[in-house]
Amino acid sequence: GADGKNAANYAFCEGGNSAFPHCDMSKPLEERLGLLVDGMSLREKVGLLAPNATYGNICETHTNPVARLGVDSLHYLVEANTNIASRCLGPDRCATTFVGPLGVAANFNRSSYFAKGDIMSTEGRAFRNLGGVRSSGAPNLIGLTAYGPNINIVRDPRFGRISELASEDPFLSGIMGHDMVSGMQVEDQDGRPRLLAFLKHFTAYSVEAGRGSDNHDISTYDLFDTYLRQFEIAARAKPAGAMCSYNGVNGRPACANSFLLNDIFRKRFGLPNGIVSSDCSAISNLRNAPIHAQNDLAAVVYAFRNGTDLEMGSSLYGNADDGLEFAVKNGQISEADITTSVKRLMRAQMRAGIFDKLGSSEHDELGIEALNSTASQQTSYDIGLQAPVLLRNDVISSNSRQQVLPLSSAKGSKIAVFGSFAESLAAIYSDYAMNADPCINSGNFPTYRAGCVVSVLDGLRSRSGQADVQYSSSPTSLVLSATQRDANRSEAQVPGSPVEEFIPQSESLAPGWELRSSAGIRFADGTGEQTADVVVVVVGAGYDQERETLDRKSTDLDPAQTAVLSSALALGKPTVVILVNGGALSLDELGPKRRSGPPLAVVEAFSPNRNGALPLADLLFGAANRWGKLPYTIYPRQFQYDVAMDDFAMSKGVGRTYRYYHGEVLWPFGHGLSYTEFELSGCDCGDLGSDGEATLSCTVVNAGEEAGDEVLQIYHRLSSGVRDALRDTDQPAPIRALVAFERVRILPGEKATVAFRISREDFSIVDARSGDRFVPAGAHVIEAALGTRGGSADPAAATCQFQHS
Repeated sequence: GADGKNAANYAFCEGGNSAFPHCDMSKPLEERLGLLVDGMSLREKVGLLAPNATYGNICETHTNPVARLGVDSLHYLVEANTNIASRCLGPDRCATTFVGPLGVAANFNRSSYFAKGDIMSTEGRAFRNLGGVRSSGAPNLIGLTAYGPNINIVRDPRFGRISELASEDPFLSGIMGHDMVSGMQVEDQDGRPRLLAFLKHFTAYSVEAGRGSDNHDISTYDLFDTYLRQFEIAARAKPAGAMCSYNGVNGRPACANSFLLNDIFRKRFGLPNGIVSSDCSAISNLRNAPIHAQNDLAAVVYAFRNGTDLEMGSSLYGNADDGLEFAVKNGQISEADITTSVKRLMRAQMRAGIFDKLGSSEHDELGIEALNSTASQQTSYDIGLQAPVLLRNDVISSNSRQQVLPLSSAKGSKIAVFGSFAESLAAIYSDYAMNADPCINSGNFPTYRAGCVVSVLDGLRSRSGQADVQYSSSPTSLVLSATQRDANRSEAQVPGSPVEEFIPQSESLAPGWELRSSAGIRFADGTGEQTADVVVVVVGAGYDQERETLDRKSTDLDPAQTAVLSSALALGKPTVVILVNGGALSLDELGPKRRSGPPLAVVEAFSPNRNGALPLADLLFGAANRWGKLPYTIYPRQFQYDVAMDDFAMSKGVGRTYRYYHGEVLWPFGHGLSYTEFELSGCDCGDLGSDGEATLSCTVVNAGEEAGDEVLQIYHRLSSGVRDALRDTDQPAPIRALVAFERVRILPGEKATVAFRISREDFSIVDARSGDRFVPAGAHVIEAALGTRGGSADPAAATCQFQHS
């Protein structure tokens, strides 16, 4: 009970239920499955495929029980992208929180990805054992079906849900998905997974505006190269299923798309028993564009016949008059197909041990001690250390090697902190991170408990030592404030103020914005911000600008934050700019072409969430040197005008992502600096084997004076000759594509040698006509790049050439 699995929470085959034939653990699983399902009535089976509001929130999806067979209501939608969505079971007995998924991806560390999944599955199983319930809706035991990771591609920086995602790169997203699923589905001695992982959202979900009725025309090449590739890689970890997405692909909604759900997910990916659940209300959305189902029955038939097993967020499947039961009686769906879907669901539950005797699995023993354990907190902190990305770090003066970062914690050091995001608790959370977080009262606009969430300012002060850290929302100069948010504009001009440096000169003060003055700050010695040794400005894009249901209007900072940033820079002090955001911000004035103004350091912090500001502060003060690398490209301001938000073509015009973008960038994919200097001392290319594979071995040297982490990144590109030949046949190819990576920690003066196996698949590209992968004949180039030298844009990348016939 208190220390492990509680019989009341697993009553399916306990007590009197143990006599049911399907509870006989000596029988093979498939036989037990038949004994359970084949004796059910049609209505009982349909009740297992749809939510019943009697038992809880229909989006969370609590299915109907089959009491005569001992089957309780099953809860399916347990959010598991950032933490396990279960209410706390006592003080400090809550789900472990992690930095946002972008920061986890920025680790470029497969151990981090697995560890996150491993901790979530340990806690998810413990919550189930102990009677945990979700944070919203009617109390009901959380299930073992965990929805996450979300591995949709970061296609456009304006997409509202980027804070939930991993990367713009299908390979990196797929590897993170694969390793998280592996951690989530760790098996016991008899092969029972701890949790059942569901990938989200399948597929090409990348716009909030008009979701549920939107459709995206996507070429065969882009579909397989960009929008399916990450799911293909993650599927190799054998997830239990996937959630289909709201959008349509080439005229067919994803949740009524047999090509995607059956031909690709189940057949091509090798998941014949893979469960497909709808996103919430996606079945009822079929009444809308693009297919305009004429009634609820038509929507039910469209969805079910095309591959969606489980309905979430609406209850059309279960309607007696026009749901699945009626469709079977009307000859539109066969009962055999209903049985197949029910068996997919019950097979997964059986594999996870729901129908097994109490104490038969090591998973049963996970109890209260497994929740937010000291070891899990340490792992979360370690992942947080590898998340923020040091984009820029100027030398303070030409005759000194001292850089803006790290900050000094010495007595007498004065640090002025500006920007409302420094003290904001809401701004530092990624979408869905608030699920079951004990610091948050959830809602459309959650409220946050001070002293529970660590703000960026809290983090700085906790690590500042004897330095004097003082805060004001803005410097004393004129800044902008919003009396009402201007939803259509994010640019404004303040004539005669330093803001002009950041604002297009053709713009005027946007409606709803006004000038005001700030009192600034005072240090302990009575002096103001003008005496600061260094200025820290925290800006970004918050929940009011990007989230589920809301895409950003612009990649620029809003006027108020722009004014704060400009006024802080006008102080002329060495300045640290910390960016807190999901989608990338286009701050051209902070980029590598900036030649005037004070020395700068720029840090991309993504979404620190509940505790991530502590490892961030350790990095800023130099207590650690384990910075992350960019999981997406940071484009200049012009990018948002060059590409249409609803255009899903990857190589059209200037292109999208480092794989197809031809323009200049502010900071490239894979980039991230360090407090030390790394060099690539050379690579041993090896020979191409008869199997089309090669071995590459590279040595990285720490030539600096600090221990630190580097990420060695391996990219594949076609030679110009092969590329030209393909272009003549209208066959696209990426500029380059990540195929391997390894994070290494190296002491000063030491070196690390890393060997990579470059597979035939790594040399392949997608056939534009069939979607299959093939290896073009001719010369292929493998590049070895360092994150500290630009990652995907490393000008000194080592190269190896291999000839494929």
